Amino acid sequence: MPSPQVYLLIGKERSLKREFLSDLRKRLFPKDSDSGMNAQEFIAGEDNLGAALDFALTTPFLSDKRLAILWDIEELEDEEKTALLASVEKLPSSGVLVLISEETGVKKIIF
Repeated sequence: MPSPQVYLLIGKERSLKREFLSDLRKRLFPKDSDSGMNAQEFIAGEDNLGAALDFALTTPFLSDKRLAILWDIEELEDEEKTALLASVEKLPSSGVLVLISEETGVKKIIF
């Protein structure tokens, strides 16, 4: 049974992050038909973290994978960071979670 995948992207270079996400989408959804229902982006501090976590934990629809992208994780409150870590441990093998931070130092985003 394959394990879930979690990626952490840090740094200021947004175009490189977008390029990584584009390549990841192509690998996860080679026919591009499934990415609409099974991939979603969220912004910490703007979007509800619960909705992002629910999306990540939900079984994919007509696909093998589900991709949840959470931008600006440095904006999460301490209790949200705790909830995020707990959810990562529950992530199904079909789940792929990308955590993105604009911070350049890992110590500033450590949970």
